[in-house]
Amino acid sequence: MKTMIENQTPYLGKVKFRFQKSPNYIGKSILNQVHLDLGFVKLVSRVFPEKDKNGWIPDINKIYKINRFTGGYIRKYSWSHSGETFNIPNSFVSKDGTLIGDLRTGWSYYQNNLKVCDDFPKGVAVKYDDVEKTTHHASLKYGTPKIVGYVTSTHRGESLFKIGDRYFESDYIPNIQDYDEYEWNKYNSEFIQSIKNAKDSNERKKIEEGGIKNFIPYSRLGKEKIKTLSEAKQSAINLYTYLSS
Repeated sequence: MKTMIENQTPYLGKVKFRFQKSPNYIGKSILNQVHLDLGFVKLVSRVFPEKDKNGWIPDINKIYKINRFTGGYIRKYSWSHSGETFNIPNSFVSKDGTLIGDLRTGWSYYQNNLKVCDDFPKGVAVKYDDVEKTTHHASLKYGTPKIVGYVTSTHRGESLFKIGDRYFESDYIPNIQDYDEYEWNKYNSEFIQSIKNAKDSNERKKIEEGGIKNFIPYSRLGKEKIKTLSEAKQSAINLYTYLSS
């Protein structure tokens, strides 16, 4: 079935519609967009990438945008082990050569207005209101780019820290006095409801041991409020260190 749906992946390929229950897999194709969520099934478009000897063929126009606007680069990443050299084509790396991820990682940075955090490239990124405004030419035309905050990204999830959020401390113990009544009641209600919905005593015990802390977003998990962008960056670094340990 032909379609005019835009290919939102960083690969060249054909876009096709499918009805799928769980579309977030990568096989011979990759999820492009969810167009209609019916609950039990979703109408999605998937991209079936073109291939060459290195695998899926990247879209050079999207590589250009990644290289120009994200502060990172799509390059071949090489490393050696036991006298043998290994190469990964189309890797997303920082200016100093640190491996951040793959092509999809770089494209996600562009799509989400993220730039590499040069002094902590692995796991932390700077979020802008519009990443394209960070180039000199665009800034002259559209105004000064604004830093929204700093993002921590790991296999366990993603979190944005901005001014007004809480300074993340991994050993912080939530205290009712640190939150306004509405916010605390919201987290406490989710905690209590989760205990009630536990499938068995073992699950209930695990939830109780974790406490309300597991129901508070990372960006709200701390005693002090973030007052500067430097504190927002340090909170993102603290979270990455905590999640990676």
